[in-house]
Amino acid sequence: HTKNTCLVFIMACTECHCVVKNEDGSCERCVRNKNLKCNPHRSRHGKITDLIPEESPPHNSVQQLFPSKRAEPNFAGDVESIDEEYEVLDVHCHGFRGLWSISDSTTLSYQSISSRVTMPKEGITTFIANTSVAKLPQGANGVFAVFRKKKSDSWHLAVIESFFYLNHDGTDKIHLFEWTGPLASSFGSAAFHSAITWDDLHPHFTRRMFELEEIDLFFVNQVRGNTFPNHTIPDVTRSDKDGGIQCHPDGPDVVPPSIVVPVEREGRNMNVNLQTLATPKGIHPFLLPNTMEATLRQRSRKRKSQKQQSDLSKRWIKPPKKLPSDESTVCAIFVSNTAGDTLTPEELAGHGDASNLFFFPSPCCPDGQKSNLQQFYGIPSSKYNTVVDEIDGLSPEEARCVLDNHCESSHILCNATSLHPQDSIHCYTKIFATSDSCPSPPTSLLETRTINLPTLDRKITYTLSPARNFYQFIPLSVGVIDPTLHGLNVTSHILRRIALALGKNGIFGRRSRSRHKGSLSFIGRRSFKTVAQPSPNEGEANSFWYFRKHINMLWWPLVLKVVNKLIQSLLVFPRIEFFHLTRLLPYLLPEVFCNGMLDFCLFSIITIDFVNTIHTDSRDTLGEYADERALKGLEELQSCSCLSPSQQQQVTSSIEHIKRFGLGTATTCGYQIVVDERVRDSNVKVLQYFSCFGAGVCYEVKDYFTHTFLPATFSHYTSAPLFIHNGLVYSEFNGFSIMAWGKGEVKERGSYRPIVSGRRVRRSQRNRS
Repeated sequence: HTKNTCLVFIMACTECHCVVKNEDGSCERCVRNKNLKCNPHRSRHGKITDLIPEESPPHNSVQQLFPSKRAEPNFAGDVESIDEEYEVLDVHCHGFRGLWSISDSTTLSYQSISSRVTMPKEGITTFIANTSVAKLPQGANGVFAVFRKKKSDSWHLAVIESFFYLNHDGTDKIHLFEWTGPLASSFGSAAFHSAITWDDLHPHFTRRMFELEEIDLFFVNQVRGNTFPNHTIPDVTRSDKDGGIQCHPDGPDVVPPSIVVPVEREGRNMNVNLQTLATPKGIHPFLLPNTMEATLRQRSRKRKSQKQQSDLSKRWIKPPKKLPSDESTVCAIFVSNTAGDTLTPEELAGHGDASNLFFFPSPCCPDGQKSNLQQFYGIPSSKYNTVVDEIDGLSPEEARCVLDNHCESSHILCNATSLHPQDSIHCYTKIFATSDSCPSPPTSLLETRTINLPTLDRKITYTLSPARNFYQFIPLSVGVIDPTLHGLNVTSHILRRIALALGKNGIFGRRSRSRHKGSLSFIGRRSFKTVAQPSPNEGEANSFWYFRKHINMLWWPLVLKVVNKLIQSLLVFPRIEFFHLTRLLPYLLPEVFCNGMLDFCLFSIITIDFVNTIHTDSRDTLGEYADERALKGLEELQSCSCLSPSQQQQVTSSIEHIKRFGLGTATTCGYQIVVDERVRDSNVKVLQYFSCFGAGVCYEVKDYFTHTFLPATFSHYTSAPLFIHNGLVYSEFNGFSIMAWGKGEVKERGSYRPIVSGRRVRRSQRNRS
């Protein structure tokens, strides 16, 4: 390897690509959790694993970035033969990434690299593809990119003026300024880097307009060459692991703040279109401002002046800004075993005989079964497509027979949605596991009802009461129907563009915790536990956002805008329902919550027509060390005289909950049934459920349904959908899609990593009892 290469050799596993931690050289994840044979080998890239050297592909540094019938520019040999200042690093990486350089014309020289390379910051101006487009100005205004027209080999440098999506004529467009010269006096440099204002920069560029389907485009970072005055190539464009070049983890390059790129509004821009699609006014919101907030704040200030308080107590006495509407009701569900005893955490997280099966809901109620019960049929993956093909215009009884013929396991859950009165608007539901940290259900038979689920050994007790009751206790799951929590009405036009950006099946074709069907995408920074090998433009891969080569950057700005608009409106819900997380997480993770509660649940998920198998998100706990510190802070808070009786009860229930389940983060999802305008008048009933299997309860997925829960506490899955039209059952219905999105976990998933002996320690390296 070259002199600039920094290699760290450790042992890694070839089965799951994780770092070997056991003393005997075996991998705990393989041996204990997956019963796989562990084959450790030497890794050359720190905690990121490499393939066995004999299996590693040769370091062909110049290959095609865009496989197509039309040949790319031919570069023979290794990188050194093209540019003597390049050095190939002896580090395994995967994939191909683009490099663009300025030479003797305004057409960029293009290279495709498949190896980690290093180069000095001085030399010809060079750009690398950015695959971590985390931050973009509105419409990507002022962002640097490279583009080419379809079926062309000529790449050009550009500064983006703006993207224009969702126009009435149906075409998405981009306005940009193409660099057309002149060159600087030195070879491989552009003269525009001397510009200070837009008037200085504009003569070097020519304004162009394209429909998005006419071009290929990549956002870029400059990694070498001259820069604007008072600017340098950022050090972060060099990996701390191996010294190779990489893109900026916070996004593509943008013109300096002193240069304001003007935008001509020839049509309706992206932001205007999204605002016109916002949910209509006049809908009664479920969450209302806390009218007692001002009075409570005055009381808290008086208490603060009486006695010095800790940081946690200051957070605990702070009143919530919103509360559930006092005119609404809550259906409080209390779950125990059939004998009425408390369920253990292991029982709640258990899968029974439902593992690795996709569940379809029964389209009709069997004879003698109560209407508030829902039966589910487990179908193996090998028969899933067969069932989908067979359920096509059958009667409900015939469809149930098809499911019964192919199922390998079935169970019955309590339908929480059916427990509400028919005139209930919000269908507000809370699920509690009976224990000392849970409220006791009313004893009056007039106020409570009981449902037994003998096959699951579950007893469901439920009652209807004012929505603000039980606020001092921590639920396992909370559901509500409220369009105002969504902030945006997703249309089929938006859905099509999301598919263009992320691909038909999304970014993730599979994940280890459960199998799934449909589109699944994670939008955000990779987890520190993610198995991520370096790529030619990402050295320390865990610092970057999730990326797949099929992502189309032309529609990525719209995805970011839609996701941010949808997600931010949902975050108020888990912050109110899980008060212990709202107060404890900033206290335990101040470096993560540097922006306050804006960082609450920063991990974004998008699904379209999504179905998955049963699982429990056990990795969503923060670990034993966080539990100990949280309990210590809460126990000290119990003796604080400044807390009201209600706040004292919240502290007590938080202590009991953490002792029982540990401290875990919440996942929040919003659902919308997206209907194409051409079939909007069709009378179609959508039958899909989010099933809390461990709790014995399920929610019917409704339009504008929002669900927040603690995914590490109980097993759960999303059922397959059925569509009922004119009395006939279909597994798919043209023009109908179910979109869900959400936030889960903190900025680094399960990332509570205390400082021990001056270094960070992974949670997975601490054995949790």
